[in-house]
Amino acid sequence: MAIIEKIYLKENDVWNQKEQIDLRTCGLRKDKRGVSFISSEGNARLVDDHIKGFCHIKFRANFVIKDININNLTEGKILQMGEAVIEVTEVGKECFIDCPIIKKLGALCTVNKQIFFGEILRAGIVKEKDSVILI
Repeated sequence: MAIIEKIYLKENDVWNQKEQIDLRTCGLRKDKRGVSFISSEGNARLVDDHIKGFCHIKFRANFVIKDININNLTEGKILQMGEAVIEVTEVGKECFIDCPIIKKLGALCTVNKQIFFGEILRAGIVKEKDSVILI
């Protein structure tokens, strides 16, 4: 079962780890890319990869999700997380052609395939270790 491993919120241009957030009041946008996610495997790659691309340097997710099968996600799927309900609006993230990985390796890394975005349908409190249920 997928669970929320880590929660991050950008406050005053600094990413801070949180044990819980209230999506009603935390300031995340209520639009199609308002909430960002990455699998725990993708998050580990952001830290461990030797060659760093733009995602390694710039991308941060609001939620790191452990044991999520990205292959089961498609646009329109609904996730229940704590009190919140999120619609998956985008799976994967577009790479930039001038990314250092593409320039050095001539290929894409796979971090972008571990990222997805969602829109808040019902806000509420979400905590670390909450289950992420596909409904």
